[in-house]
Formats: sequence, structure tokens, C-alpha cells
Amino acid sequence: MSSTRQVGALMVIEAVTFGVAGYLHLNGRIPLGVTTVHGEWLPPATVAEWLIGTLLLAAAVLTALRVPGAGPFTLGALGFGIVGVIVGLSITASGGRTADIVYHVTILAALIATLGLRLRAARQPRPAGIGG
Repeated sequence: MSSTRQVGALMVIEAVTFGVAGYLHLNGRIPLGVTTVHGEWLPPATVAEWLIGTLLLAAAVLTALRVPGAGPFTLGALGFGIVGVIVGLSITASGGRTADIVYHVTILAALIATLGLRLRAARQPRPAGIGG
């Protein structure tokens, strides 16, 4: 799988997790058979999570379609996500549940890794005949 496809796939997965987190912050519940994940009422967190998720998903689609200008948009979406997660982590760390803190730390690491892959892919020369 090419680096570009890896970055796109990771952004889709990350976007989905932000969608789920946003749902949980509207008192959502996710039954998992032996247990149920219970959310809490935090609509401002939902707005932020859905915005980040939407930007990541849009960047993944633009990347997959090889739309001109997708590179800077992708970097912006990842940067926005990283900053948003840092803000969320700073709020959550002051009294959040352990699961919320673990999610923030994990998704932050994932976003940073995705950004690193994207930057590395941008430095790699394209084979002749691809992308003109």
C-alpha cells in the first residue's frame, strides 16, 4: 500500500473515531454484548469532534481523488485535529474519566503519526508518469 493510501486510510479511521466520540458526548450508548459504553452530555465536545472528523474525512477523500491542493488541506486538517485534541486533552485531564484521557492520548499519537507519514510521503519523489 502506498504512503498516500496509508495516510488516507488512517484519516478515515481517525474520522470514524471522532464521529463515535461525538456521539458518545451526546449521552450516546454503544452496546458491546457483554458491556455497554455510556457517554456523557458534552455538546461542545461533540461539535469539536465532528468538525475534526469531517475535516479528516474530507482530506482523505480529496487525497484519494488526487485533487490538486489536497496536500495542504490534508496538512491543515491534521494540524487542526492535533491542536483540537491537545485542547480537549487539557480540559479532560483536569477531571475527565480515564477512558476519555486514554482516547485523547491515543488519537493524538495516531494523528501525529499520520502527519509524519504524510510529510514523509510529500518528500518522496513520484515515479515518472504519475501525476504528470
